[in-house]
Amino acid sequence: MAVAPYVRPDDPPRTMWCLSVDSARVDVRDAALWRALDIDPADSAVPWQPQLAEGICPATWTVSDGARRAGADGLIYTARSDPRRWHLVLFRWNEFGGPVMKVAD
Repeated sequence: MAVAPYVRPDDPPRTMWCLSVDSARVDVRDAALWRALDIDPADSAVPWQPQLAEGICPATWTVSDGARRAGADGLIYTARSDPRRWHLVLFRWNEFGGPVMKVAD
């Protein structure tokens, strides 16, 4: 799970939910799309915390900035730990004009 490095022994139990999302997403796994948006998909695999700690603008932020410039509400990117998996990031949800996210039936 992507949150594993952040879990602490005294955290409340985690729950996993199936979600339904209706939004304008950018899938950075799509080569034609990242070329059109001038996004380097390799940037989404760079750990952002070390770069930020060094005062460098994290490479992952260039990916999200490109998605926002394209008018996307979020993006899909490949998991660093396992390229067969992916993550969905929403910049906003359940607000006027944005994507709708709800617990799936």
